[in-house]
This record gives sequence, C-alpha cells and structure tokens, in this order.
Amino acid sequence: MAVDSAHMIPFATGLHRLAAGYDALLCDVWGVLHDGVRAHPEAAEALSRYRDGGGRVVLISNAPRSGARLRGFLHDYGIGGHLYDDVVTSGDVTARILASGAYGRRCFYLGPERDRDLMEGSEMEAVEAAAAADVILCVGLRDDARESTEDYRPLLRSLAERGLTMVCANPDQVVERGGVLIHCAGSLAALYEELGGECLYFGKPRQEIYGLAWEAVERALGRAADKKRVLAVGDGVATDLRGAADFGVDALFVTGGLAWRAFGDDPLRPQAEAVARFCAERNVRPIAALPRLRWEA
Repeated sequence: MAVDSAHMIPFATGLHRLAAGYDALLCDVWGVLHDGVRAHPEAAEALSRYRDGGGRVVLISNAPRSGARLRGFLHDYGIGGHLYDDVVTSGDVTARILASGAYGRRCFYLGPERDRDLMEGSEMEAVEAAAAADVILCVGLRDDARESTEDYRPLLRSLAERGLTMVCANPDQVVERGGVLIHCAGSLAALYEELGGECLYFGKPRQEIYGLAWEAVERALGRAADKKRVLAVGDGVATDLRGAADFGVDALFVTGGLAWRAFGDDPLRPQAEAVARFCAERNVRPIAALPRLRWEA
C-alpha cells in the first residue's frame, strides 16, 4: 500500500512541541513509561517537565489490577507519584462490573495468583470447578513467562462448551517485556471467541475506561475538561490510538513500543512511510509520532 503525502504522520522532536496545546495527558504505561523490565528515563522527564508547566497527567492502563496497586508497581520501576495526578486501569473498570453483581457471584478465575485481589470488595467467589461458575474472570495466563495462549486451548474449549461468558480484564493480546513478546488476557479472550465463547472486554479501546479516566482528568484540573485540550499518548494502535479516536481526543503515537518491528530494524529510527502505512491500514491517524516519549531531542 503506497502512502501519499496527505497521510504522512509528522514526527515531533519532543513533547515540548505539543505541550502548550493541551491541558492534560491520558498517558499509557507499559511501552511508554517502561518496557516491562526497566523504566524509560526520558519519558519520566517528559512527564515531569509537562507537569512543571501546569499540565495534568492521568495514567490509563490495561493492567488487570487496581490503579492503587499499579502505583506500587510503578514505584518499583522508579516512576514516582510526582510524575502523574491519577491512575486508571482496566482492573478498576472490571472491579466495578464485578461489584455490581451483573454476572453472578461465582467465577472461574483464569490468571496469576498475584492478581486474585481484583475480586476484593466484589463479593465474587472464585470456584475451582467450571460447572459451579457463573462467569469466567480472565486476568491473564497463569505463568506468562513459560506459557502461551495455545496451552489453554483444551481448557478454553471445555469452558466455551459450557456457555460461560468470559470477562476479560486486560484487552491487550501481547506486550513486550524486555524485548520478548508475552501473551496477555486479550489473547486468551480472542481464542475463546474463536472457539465459540462470548467475551466482554473492559479496558482500552472500550469507552468505559475513558469515562473513568475523564473523571480523573477533571478532578486533576479542578474544572470541566475540553476534549480538544486533552492528548492521549500510547504505543498500542489497537488500544491507545483506536480508543483515543473513538473517544474524540488527539493521540501521540510512541512508535518505539509494541509495534516498532513494523517500522524498521531500529526502534529509535522508525521509517516514516511504514508508520503512516501501518496507521492508515488500521484507520487511525495520530496527530504526531515519537520513537520514545521525551521532552525534547
């Protein structure tokens, strides 16, 4: 697919070139602030400088855990609370849904032990037997360092045959951890749908998480927010860019994150035409792109 000049996406030299036009950022976490192993110091500096200038920052993540718990993970990466005003996660949205009781009180839990606390406060009970469950709560693979989605095909087939709805707490299909792609809850949900199961997703690009994030933006600003004055920042085309477009806010594409291999051999030197083609094929158009979130070159 050839890309004409009208569809080329401008590359900014840094966030400082855009900052004056926006009162707040909706900033992704994994792939923008860290790579699953270490933080990106230039991204932290960008958020710090932006906030020093009066801008507000709400982190918006597809992490299948509460925003409060994610703050602890970020602290461990050296990403301090002074860099942002609030955190909203797909786990927060999922917890609200579970607490409503809309999908029953007994769930077949699919995920690592560390994230079972997503059910706290919901009166949701995890059951070992699928026959006793009202719903499947999918948080991710039990051991994403050793397993792949295909390892779950027999289990998911048996669950689909029972007609259980799956609540997916993380729509991401893969993330990059220190250069290695690992499977997330979204990949299990996609396979479950392939096998005939029904899935409900809570996180980017679904709009529930943006509604929750918008409340956080307005709290941070202390007033009503204007969508023309809020910028989404992210590396996921299907999640961050699609979600921002559907919600009606501008987006800054961090090309050196999840999709960098589509743009050449070096994540810091993306091929502009490849970036434009990639976005055009997926019907998204960020206002600008950066290899890494940074304040200035």
